[in-house]
Amino acid sequence: MLSSSLPNPHSYQQMLNRIGWSMCAFIVMFDFISGASAVIDVFAEISSNRIVYIALTAISGITSSVAYMLPFFLAGVVYYLLSQKNHIQRISFHIKPAREFPLLIFAGLAAITAGSIINSWFSDAIGYEIPESLLEGVSYDNPAVVIMYMTISLSPAFAEEFLFRGVYYNELRPYGRTQAILISAALFALMHQNIEQIFYTFVIGIVMAIMYEATGSIWCSVFFHMINNELAFIYTVLDSRYGDAVGPYITIFETIYCILGVISMVILVFYYKKKAQAKAPVYADGIFGQASESVSPYDTTVSPKQIFRGITTPGIIVFVALSFASMITTWILIRFLDIGGFW
Repeated sequence: MLSSSLPNPHSYQQMLNRIGWSMCAFIVMFDFISGASAVIDVFAEISSNRIVYIALTAISGITSSVAYMLPFFLAGVVYYLLSQKNHIQRISFHIKPAREFPLLIFAGLAAITAGSIINSWFSDAIGYEIPESLLEGVSYDNPAVVIMYMTISLSPAFAEEFLFRGVYYNELRPYGRTQAILISAALFALMHQNIEQIFYTFVIGIVMAIMYEATGSIWCSVFFHMINNELAFIYTVLDSRYGDAVGPYITIFETIYCILGVISMVILVFYYKKKAQAKAPVYADGIFGQASESVSPYDTTVSPKQIFRGITTPGIIVFVALSFASMITTWILIRFLDIGGFW
């Protein structure tokens, strides 16, 4: 993902503004398409015929997966349309995996486990908890499990990585690595519009941006994203079927990969330090052009003042406002459903 010329720091605010407006378009498209997809779910639930139920559930799964992925790709298209007269960074799709990728997986899993613990503390502190009554109607029979796998594990891994690492991180990266990682992760966390996941998704965003930066290929972050989603999916299904009995086994499993993750982090620190001292960046062919092992060889660092101006552009402000409005509205509705009133 090479740029033909150094980016202009003065275009930083305009670039973030375009990102903000494309995310606003995402929210509108996602809510509209998800609502249309939910209509099929309603028909499936009210059907008394088992064959009709399975058929509608299968159609719902395909529709839900497409409905989930489409807004991400369309938001990317909106961003590129808004950027027609501006230089666009290329996305690296080369498939050759980095030799350190297994270590990155364990290190990433350990980091996001820590993020989930912090998120759990935060949810408890503000009293955010989904009532059991809302979860009782969730079905985990065979067709429903297939649908959940498609919509929870597979679809988000491809769609979310394309938009947040492939498009947004790529665009932010030439202005500095740290701000690119943190801002793309913040956008990723706000996109979920879920108080219960805000810290957890922020940490995941950081992990996957670092993974993309380290390996120079979006497929590595896609694969890791898929692994993380699959683990969450497996935990959900096991918990629904076996309840508290499966808790100790999940804890043991998480402890094992957290220990491996900490060991992996230590090894990676020494590995990258040695690698940086040993040689210059190596370039590999991507589908849309060359990419280096580091995502961008150019680094025009913006000042804190420019970063502040960038994240306070109208597009970003409106997107953040929409995200927080959705989170707060959901929180209020859950409180009413749980105890019949907010207090």
